[in-house]
Amino acid sequence: MDLSRQELWQGDRLIPVGARALDILCLLVSARGGIVSKDELMAKVWPDIVVEENNIQVQVSALRKALAGPTG
Repeated sequence: MDLSRQELWQGDRLIPVGARALDILCLLVSARGGIVSKDELMAKVWPDIVVEENNIQVQVSALRKALAGPTG
């Protein structure tokens, strides 16, 4: 995970991840194992935008799929 470039790599392969999913991952990595609340995720990933909380689950699901690799 390259936080400064907001890129996710596995070896020499760039893993395609959507912008919001990557924002969530960057926030979680930056917390260094600390707790990140739903409210904090909503405020930092979707600032000044009203979205439903299930957007978190959608993006986390996308992350899990991307991190599982090409064989899923």
